[in-house]
Amino acid sequence: MKNHLKTNTIMILTMLFFTQLNCYKITSSFKRVIYSGHLQKPVDPEKLTLGSKSDYRVFQRTPVWNLAYALAVGDLGEVEELAKKHKEIIDTPEPKYGTTLLSYAIRNGQKNAVQILLENGANPNASPKPPESLKNTPIAKDKPGSPMNHGYPDDYNDYKNYTPVHAAVATSPEMLRIVLKNGGDPNLHSDLKYSHTDYNNYSYTITGGYSPLMYAKDIDTLKLLVEAGGNIHLKNKYGGSLLLTKYMIHYHLDQVYYLLEQGIDYQGVLSYYGGFNDEKPKEELVPRYLAEELRLMIFGLDSDQYKQKFQIVQFLSSKGIDYWKTPIPISASNEIDRISKTNKWSESKKQEFISKY
Repeated sequence: MKNHLKTNTIMILTMLFFTQLNCYKITSSFKRVIYSGHLQKPVDPEKLTLGSKSDYRVFQRTPVWNLAYALAVGDLGEVEELAKKHKEIIDTPEPKYGTTLLSYAIRNGQKNAVQILLENGANPNASPKPPESLKNTPIAKDKPGSPMNHGYPDDYNDYKNYTPVHAAVATSPEMLRIVLKNGGDPNLHSDLKYSHTDYNNYSYTITGGYSPLMYAKDIDTLKLLVEAGGNIHLKNKYGGSLLLTKYMIHYHLDQVYYLLEQGIDYQGVLSYYGGFNDEKPKEELVPRYLAEELRLMIFGLDSDQYKQKFQIVQFLSSKGIDYWKTPIPISASNEIDRISKTNKWSESKKQEFISKY
């Protein structure tokens, strides 16, 4: 009886396995039928936009097109077969942005395919090799009056930094974990050089793009990079912390506090603002340190961001930097006045808010 039951169980499991396998084959074949015309229709790579970075058609005229096609239709069996057969060309760059199939698979969220490519020699640190027309080109200059954008790249599709590691940072912590485990460099910079003009009209050349740490859009991604050996001590134009500058600009205060705990420099200049904020001539540029930047941040007193802000305030206090003695900038004072009027606060409530913000 027991042997009969065991035999039946094995038969059922075997049937389920082959049913799933057949379903996979049917699904893959169905995708081929649906997508074949779209994928096989010739396209001009130059007409694919930046937003088409996950579009495998850009590989049509390359030696890895068959592999790209298999990735596009999700045929993992063929992906594995072709990757093993063509290891020597697996890192062939596409002609428009100069990035590899690994980056495309990463951005498409194809974790199993990414693992297959890595196991067959795909380079997680492949620097983009764009045509000459894309090299040494300036990134967009910041718009005056827009201090939230200091020229730091927030387009995670920026071809200038489009290595597989950067692609993984932009996709998910899970994808980044796979790439780092397979040799991805958390301090990777692309090989390109390009000019940059920041909000304060400082112009300079950036060599090698930006570190992946500049793109960590959540705390989990940042932790993975740091724990893998990511260098947090990058300097901005003014000699202060580049990472603190980036994360303060975008109000990522949980990441700021984490970096402070990791020993990042908290004493350097993060930015410069026009003197009007400090009752000085408008054209005079005044340095901003971490406490001054915090003074510009106004949150509801019961908000999570307020709690995160005061973790940083307490950290600075433990280092002898008194946030409460830092003057309130005119722009912050004006914003508090606006909030007070909008919410019809009494003068006493307004003063209470000022004493706590």
